[in-house]
Amino acid sequence: MLAVLKTVEVHDCHAVGFFFNSYRVLNEGRALHIDRCGPKDLRLTSPEDVQTLYRYTEKFSWLKFVQDLYRWVGMSTFSIEKLWTPPTEDRGSAFLCLASQFTAELESLLSWDALKASPEYVLESASDSTKISLMDWTSEVFISTTTKLYWGKSLLEIEPNLLHIFRQWEETNWKYVFQLPRCLSKDTYAARDGLVGALTKYFHLPRERRSDTAYFVKMAESELRDIALDEREIARIHMLQMWA
Repeated sequence: MLAVLKTVEVHDCHAVGFFFNSYRVLNEGRALHIDRCGPKDLRLTSPEDVQTLYRYTEKFSWLKFVQDLYRWVGMSTFSIEKLWTPPTEDRGSAFLCLASQFTAELESLLSWDALKASPEYVLESASDSTKISLMDWTSEVFISTTTKLYWGKSLLEIEPNLLHIFRQWEETNWKYVFQLPRCLSKDTYAARDGLVGALTKYFHLPRERRSDTAYFVKMAESELRDIALDEREIARIHMLQMWA
């Protein structure tokens, strides 16, 4: 099936161009043989090929990449193997409840008073109009809402600067995906370690101090402790869940 897909091969020689503008290099690669640092990759360059790839899940899998994400964040091989142990119960209804809570919270934040309330994203404000930064508003609303619904109020109390740290991670995590060395990714590693550090402190708290945690987080923590993962390993997992 791979031979049917129109692909781009990526090797060593185009590393600099790929670093500065991967989109341009890949676009040129529709007709060229592209090189990148590291092993040979195949890059899909059309939506039709991506659709074909997703349909053939028995031949192509995201599993190796997903496990690499956990490995790169610092998890041990033991923890990663344990993480793929099947869960002990179905949590479908809890996810539906969480989705409903998220929708309700989002609707409340779209009110006129709420839009004018935060200096984090308001650029200009008058009696009949408010100009906001859509990027800042989206980050503030989605990150803060998700954080409160999943981990409750305690996480933001532990690290009041959490939203800023997460924004830094969001803006630089492409370096993490491409596995740039630490000397070129200090901002990325600082953000990653800041998030993991805050979550580690969070999971060290007694459960009664974080009773407003979502059902999913409570059950995931119980499952992870049952397979002998410590607070820092649990924090690494939740840091990736926060990103997702």
